[in-house]
Amino acid sequence: MSQNQFPGEEELVHKLQLHSKNVALKYQRGLENYERNTGHKHPLNNMKPSSPTEDELKKEVRVEFPEKK
Repeated sequence: MSQNQFPGEEELVHKLQLHSKNVALKYQRGLENYERNTGHKHPLNNMKPSSPTEDELKKEVRVEFPEKK
């Protein structure tokens, strides 16, 4: 087990994770309600995330160097 920087750190991290999940669910419900009420998707629902997703981070990137002449 890793050493905590301060007492209660694990509990705080757990609470923050729960809070972030709740905020994400609330946001998703808002988008679903918008679509149900208007009949079309919310404009923000089509945006790509600004930070890379886990799948994007796991992709292998092939780097090719030009051949020396």
